[in-house]
Amino acid sequence: MSADYTIQALHRGLLVIEYLAQGQIDEWKTIREVAAATKLPENTCYRLLETLQAKGWAEKSGKGYRQGTKGLMTHLIYARDYYFKKLAERGVQ
Repeated sequence: MSADYTIQALHRGLLVIEYLAQGQIDEWKTIREVAAATKLPENTCYRLLETLQAKGWAEKSGKGYRQGTKGLMTHLIYARDYYFKKLAERGVQ
């Protein structure tokens, strides 16, 4: 798909989600750190992080932001499904 058909706001939000997902569960990131890593303006990162936090994709504390429960659940569901698929493949062989 051509870049002409992408949605900039979604692209930016996914950049932030991907960055937060790279951190440890107890690792909080400041808006400045997110902005530097994603090369997005700080005010854009703030609005994206607040939106992601409202939808459960990021958590907020006085220390900053980290990946939210929806992102963690997505990882767990993928890992579970992958594991069971591998078990099923072994059982069929």
